[in-house]
Amino acid sequence: MTRPRERFTPCIMLDLRFARHVHIREFEGGRPLLLSPEYGLIHHYSYAGSNERIHRKITTWSHRQEVVPGWFGKRLR
Repeated sequence: MTRPRERFTPCIMLDLRFARHVHIREFEGGRPLLLSPEYGLIHHYSYAGSNERIHRKITTWSHRQEVVPGWFGKRLR
């Protein structure tokens, strides 16, 4: 899990009989199912790696404006 928590809600499973692809990672139809941490955590491994790699990623990728301000500094503590 990324800390602080992100507002992003990934689509993990879907049933194509009830869902329709809208755009990139967006789907509609069916009903959302939110599981609490008791069911497990999903770790986003694109944030795993050396501090140098993570810093390069969050300062150069196309979503850099979405990174929570100060997040990387908190990670180093």
